[in-house]
Amino acid sequence: VIDRTKSNAIDSELALSVYPNPANDYVIVQVGADYLANASVQILDIKGALVQQVTPNKDQNQLLINTATWQRGVYLVNLKTNKKLVETFKIIIE
Repeated sequence: VIDRTKSNAIDSELALSVYPNPANDYVIVQVGADYLANASVQILDIKGALVQQVTPNKDQNQLLINTATWQRGVYLVNLKTNKKLVETFKIIIE
């Protein structure tokens, strides 16, 4: 699990970036261009329950996720390609 809770910067070399972190009403999930083909983004609560799943569009690598109704706490954002886990990112919703 990658813990970048203090960072709001996007690193273009990464498979996955999520910001702002910590967040309140929304997060932006950015998927690296090399990972867009057959990609799926899953967001899980800390207990492992699926909160949301999104499939990025090949033409748009940024996803705006509404988190306004989510409980405060820690969530995991998983990037999968071809059903294999590529990267997991921890976010905090305040």
